[in-house]
Amino acid sequence: MNEGSYSKVARAINEELAPASPVSRQQVYEWYTRGTRNAAGEPFPDPVRRDEEAAATKPRLFFSVPQAVAWRRAGLSENSMRQGRNRLYA
Repeated sequence: MNEGSYSKVARAINEELAPASPVSRQQVYEWYTRGTRNAAGEPFPDPVRRDEEAAATKPRLFFSVPQAVAWRRAGLSENSMRQGRNRLYA
C-alpha cells in the first residue's frame, strides 16, 4: 500500500494535481482534523496506520496517498470554503 504522512500526501497532491496554490502539510493536517468534506461530500480519508510510539519528530499518522489524492481531485466543498475553512487552499 502506498501510504505516507501529511508531507507525503501534500507532495503527491502537488505533483499529480498541480493546484493553483501548492498544498502544504499543514493544510492536509487541517483537512483531517477539521473533518473537511470535498465537493462530493466525503470527509478526508482516515489514517490507514497509526504509530503511537513514534518519536516526537516522526510522523504518527499514515494515510493512503491514492485515497487522499482522489479525495482532493473531487475539489473542496463550497460550504467549507464559505465558512472560512480552506479559503486559501482551493
